[in-house]
Amino acid sequence: MEENIDNPLQGKNLRSRVALNKFKNLLIGQPDVNAIGIGRRRVKGKETGEICLKAFVPQKLPEKILPAWRILPKSLPVDGHKVMVDVEEMEKAIVPNFNISAMQTTISSKEASPLLPVPMQPGQSSANIISDVGTVCIYARRKGQIGTHRRFFISCNHVFSSLNLAPIGTPIIAPARLDGGIYPYNQIGNLINFIPLWFGPLYNNFCDAALAYTLQEKGGINKVKDIGIIKELGSIQSLEDNPVVYKTGRTTGVTSGTVVAASASIKVDYWALGSYGVNTVFHNQIITTHMGAYGDSGSLLINHQQRAVGMLFAGSATHTFFNPLHLILQAFELEI
Repeated sequence: MEENIDNPLQGKNLRSRVALNKFKNLLIGQPDVNAIGIGRRRVKGKETGEICLKAFVPQKLPEKILPAWRILPKSLPVDGHKVMVDVEEMEKAIVPNFNISAMQTTISSKEASPLLPVPMQPGQSSANIISDVGTVCIYARRKGQIGTHRRFFISCNHVFSSLNLAPIGTPIIAPARLDGGIYPYNQIGNLINFIPLWFGPLYNNFCDAALAYTLQEKGGINKVKDIGIIKELGSIQSLEDNPVVYKTGRTTGVTSGTVVAASASIKVDYWALGSYGVNTVFHNQIITTHMGAYGDSGSLLINHQQRAVGMLFAGSATHTFFNPLHLILQAFELEI
């Protein structure tokens, strides 16, 4: 049975959530703030267990050398109470570059038929024929669909849809081009939908996601190497109760980490678009310790209960960033 994910204000951290919703736009608008979210306070490098607002900056500097407008508040008022603000260092989230000139590639070869592989699994190399590399996140089916066949599969917009640029119907191959995949021999499906990305600081995003439909009649299998079958969707609340998580990706395989902030607002730089893609804002995201590398975009995030909770879409040298999976499934009207 799936956990309740419908109420974002449930649990013991209501006051922190109220503070986040009230002040996130003000705080994320500060030039020194890379992200703001709910997490556990750290003192001298150790967690105290106290839930607070987390502000992530490139470098913590002494207040005495900062102008007043750059000093972040130590607490924020909520209903007559104070919510602590903990400042932590974090390098900015980035989505790596890819060759946009490859968009000139003509999708026209019809002389050969795909050599259909065995069903793909989450964590394996895949991308469209334009992108260099990425990872399959998870297989899904329409809500209420009878039967076990899951013929829809998900990855990032920048992996399957090339930042809104790839046309619907673009072939998806596995492995991806960087791993030797060739169209049409390694085609496993086609792009059928994507959530548009809105770039720059003036817009709000929630997912970097795209949807494909597999050529395999029986669809794919949500089985993760060294972890097992993923049957259910997990909640964000589960990450607050136990922050230990795992991800499975093309480059680094299965790695473990810790959630450092949830319900986070994040600034992300999309390198492929130059200045146009700088400071693209995402809300309601998951931030973990460093868990991935180039090629892991699309990786499935799994909680301590072996439930699916997120999809990797960006990274930095210090942290990794995930879209909540339930937001992606809701947008595409799917279930796992």
